[in-house]
Amino acid sequence: MSRPSLKNTERSRGAAIVIFITLVLLAFTTLLVSQVSVNQKKSTRMQNSSKSLDAANSAILGYALAQPIPGTLPCPDSTGDGIANSNAGGCVTQLGLLPYFTLGLDKLTDSSGANLWYAVEPDYTGNAPGQRNSSTISSLTLNGLAVSHVILAPGPPLDGQNRLPLSQADFLEGTNSDGDLDTYDNVVSATRNDLVLGSPLGSFWSLIERRVLAEAATLTNNYRAVCNQYPWAANFGGPYNSIDTQQAGSLPVSSALPFDWGTPCPMGTAPTPAAWIVNHWRDQLYYRMCTTVEGNCLTVLGSASSPSAVILLAPGSRLSGQTRPTAIVSDYFEAENVSLPADEFRFENPINHSGSYNDSSSPLP
Repeated sequence: MSRPSLKNTERSRGAAIVIFITLVLLAFTTLLVSQVSVNQKKSTRMQNSSKSLDAANSAILGYALAQPIPGTLPCPDSTGDGIANSNAGGCVTQLGLLPYFTLGLDKLTDSSGANLWYAVEPDYTGNAPGQRNSSTISSLTLNGLAVSHVILAPGPPLDGQNRLPLSQADFLEGTNSDGDLDTYDNVVSATRNDLVLGSPLGSFWSLIERRVLAEAATLTNNYRAVCNQYPWAANFGGPYNSIDTQQAGSLPVSSALPFDWGTPCPMGTAPTPAAWIVNHWRDQLYYRMCTTVEGNCLTVLGSASSPSAVILLAPGSRLSGQTRPTAIVSDYFEAENVSLPADEFRFENPINHSGSYNDSSSPLP
């Protein structure tokens, strides 16, 4: 038998090396494709969970806007039937499941099929005993920032989670399951996979104040339509009764001059303030009016610049250094809106609000 030539041997070794390299590359490519596939699945799961969180948050904000007392939030669902559960003191629980049925939603789940969880500031719920307005603080925090509510997507179960119904520790991890019902975070790691969405106080109350100011604007415009002028202002901080010829201060929701609320005027009957304005917002709204003779005597600066006959201000949530309740205007308002009474005011769209300015305004022509 003849021996293989050196040339044939080298050729065989080369082929073996090529085959080996091909197998290594194939294994690496398979691993890479598998990893990409896993990452894509994780990304898709997070996107689906985020969509559920966004849908839930929009429904909660819509609920708060539509309530008889704007800014009222639902209690959590404590039984699993999708209905908010309240009691005489407020809510059965501060943290529970999302009350999807109360919110008018179909049942929402995250990408793992788990129900969404929900926590709320108790003082913003329907049976809370105090006022509900933008000066009402919240003890609820997400990543250290005060919020009105949080919604949580638990994600797939981790080691040790048996997913027993309504068991907080079987769905949530870390700060979100430590028993402190006021404090939440959005940390994702190998041992924590909750996705959490909350509404910062500034954003929440800026939204609610749009309805509040719209109601106040309708009230003053309707008064002028039947009484031929706007009502005189009250002292800021109360009492909330019109003072003859006073043009700046609080909206006079208790009694009005020259014609009282609900009494005959030259062109009809004076309107009456909504009970929720009187009970929850009387000490929050600043009011500056022009007489009929003066016309549009006020200047509005900022995002909307125009002469106006009336300005209505709502304060937004408390900023650093502000103390409420008080009769001190600078504890409620900022920038030109502090130099009261004055003829110049500032209006800024909520997108331009900051840590030094968050007033809501409603200039009226």
